[in-house]
Amino acid sequence: MTKRFILISPARSGSTMVRTALAAHPNILMHGEVMGTHRIRALVRAYLPEEYRKMEDEQR
Repeated sequence: MTKRFILISPARSGSTMVRTALAAHPNILMHGEVMGTHRIRALVRAYLPEEYRKMEDEQR
């Protein structure tokens, strides 16, 4: 069974070390920093139900 997880941590807390250690394992695929500030809105919109996306578009 595939298990997915997200590593969320504040800056300068050792998350890069944890990510590097996990990525060294052959059965773990890591994507690095995918939650940069420029990508958060796009990611959240992708998981919102359609009616919420329409409401957000109307507010703009």
